[in-house]
Amino acid sequence: MCKPAFDGPRCEQCKSGFHSYPNSAFLFPVCSCDPHTSLDVSCTPSGQCRCQPNYSGASCDQCAPGYYGYPSCAPCGCSAEGSHYSHCDRLSGQCVCRPGVVGRRCDACTHGLYGI
Repeated sequence: MCKPAFDGPRCEQCKSGFHSYPNSAFLFPVCSCDPHTSLDVSCTPSGQCRCQPNYSGASCDQCAPGYYGYPSCAPCGCSAEGSHYSHCDRLSGQCVCRPGVVGRRCDACTHGLYGI
């Protein structure tokens, strides 16, 4: 029988939902995985949660690159032709446009120009 927060055949690892053993043998930090955006409540020994595809961060509490607008984390949809990158601003969804290109997804030409 293991002490609270310990698990394993010889009580040598953290119980699911805790992390940092053996670095923190007497005080186990609780995993802080977001239950809506992580795959489960367990985390790595360093405290990193396993996130659903659109999410990132230690607790899965931010959008992954290529997504914006936490907590919904919608795809950026940046135009491959009009944008410098496939990722966008994580809050607004604005892509980084090439010169002469405008729009949130960089999918329109500046007034007076045509053909991205």
